[in-house]
Amino acid sequence: MGSGRKSAQQVLSELGEINYVFDLSDVFEEPSSGDTSQYGRVGFYQELIARYCDLTILYFTRGLQAFECEWGTMAGSRRAVS
Repeated sequence: MGSGRKSAQQVLSELGEINYVFDLSDVFEEPSSGDTSQYGRVGFYQELIARYCDLTILYFTRGLQAFECEWGTMAGSRRAVS
């Protein structure tokens, strides 16, 4: 989480105020059945949320798992319980 917090601090020092975050980090061209560790992203979000009460985060996904897919995966589940 430290790298995410440092990234957020750097962004905040350069931009000042942030109202919207558009997260495209889980948009893939090909379907993905796995999920890499997302703790840096959690730290990034925590730092932003700690500084701004009026913050909108839009999280987009593509290619993680098809709707009503027969082959279920745990992609994204670690982030949901973090």
